[in-house]
Amino acid sequence: MYSSRLIREKSKRKLNEILEESNSNISEKLNTIFNIINDNYENILNIEIDILESKGKQIYKDIKKLSKQINNAKKKEIHDLKKCLDQTIKDAERLKDKTNESDAKKRFQKKSKKISDHSQCVCYIAKEINDRMKGGVQNNLIEYATIMHDSIKLSDPSYKHASKGSEFLKGLFKLKFFEDELTEHEVNIISKAIELHNKSEKIYKGTEYSDEELLACIVHDADKISKIFKASFWKRKGKYLKVKEYERNITKIRKKLMLLDSEEIFIDYLEDISSRSF
Repeated sequence: MYSSRLIREKSKRKLNEILEESNSNISEKLNTIFNIINDNYENILNIEIDILESKGKQIYKDIKKLSKQINNAKKKEIHDLKKCLDQTIKDAERLKDKTNESDAKKRFQKKSKKISDHSQCVCYIAKEINDRMKGGVQNNLIEYATIMHDSIKLSDPSYKHASKGSEFLKGLFKLKFFEDELTEHEVNIISKAIELHNKSEKIYKGTEYSDEELLACIVHDADKISKIFKASFWKRKGKYLKVKEYERNITKIRKKLMLLDSEEIFIDYLEDISSRSF
């Protein structure tokens, strides 16, 4: 290993190579979705605000109703509802702030490009993991799961983006957005994998994976490996990391990988971007 600055430069070039090779019809569909969202971002945010405010009103009514029934179980339920209400109010205020920003549309466009590039990178790595495995999954499942795994992050970057992204995919399927491309059974597999991709603790870690679990493992690992192409992996607060610092980042990623094939792919990428040949 050597200078994180030089490794970062090589990782940027490698990412550009991946993006040039990984254009697909599905990524074009994702960009179509993002363009629709960008063109209607104010309306979409206002709809989300209305939903949150309605949710807040209902929670408030539930709190008032439960307050009349005093016992320890109800007290805990009221406490949990108040926390939920506080978060709902914060989420609504956050979205209101976004609608008032003059550069909101530009930021949406920039963010959609970032998500699209990341998704294509994850797709490329996931296919490599799948190709190296014995008894992997169908390539079309890999493509849809990876390209769509972070699609909802444009409006919700929270930990919940996986479960919301899963529902988003199902909604698009019902609207016939993927007509003649996916069966309902395939959509169920992909949506479950998207839901699980950031919840490794909920994926069975035995020897026999279901299709949903195996696909979730591949997406999860490809997502983790893709971090080496982000500036934040090699820099902190604008400064390049020292060798010991970025080696800690590498160790963290390796510990989180779920498949042996993924670890081999990760090592291959590291050797590629940290070699002294240019």
